[in-house]
Amino acid sequence: MAASGGDISGAMLGSNLSATNVTIQSSSGAIAGNGDIFVNDTVSWSANTLTLDAYRNIMVNREMNAADTASLALEYGQGASAAGNTAVVSIHATVNLPEGNHFSTKLGSDGTVKSYYVITRLGAAGSVKGTDLR
Repeated sequence: MAASGGDISGAMLGSNLSATNVTIQSSSGAIAGNGDIFVNDTVSWSANTLTLDAYRNIMVNREMNAADTASLALEYGQGASAAGNTAVVSIHATVNLPEGNHFSTKLGSDGTVKSYYVITRLGAAGSVKGTDLR
């Protein structure tokens, strides 16, 4: 995704996400490449899930802002099995996610989805909730 020269702008992607889940697949791009997904334009959304499904690597070079019920799934190295897979996710900009179960990753076509609970605030001293930092 890019403001120009990419397959979709961040503004258009944000607009699409307001209506439905969106999956960006590197195998479906208009320009032939090596299977990487580059986030080169700021994207903001407040509902639904954005899935980046890369044959190889994912590079986040611009800010990503998810709010409210929005989620982000990063599936990388999908062109090979998980064992011995050397694909990476490189984050070079801020990624803001809402608190809760709004982030997951998956390495390899046969990999296991790893879900993460996003914590956005500190907990009170002595808290035992398990969903805050102490």
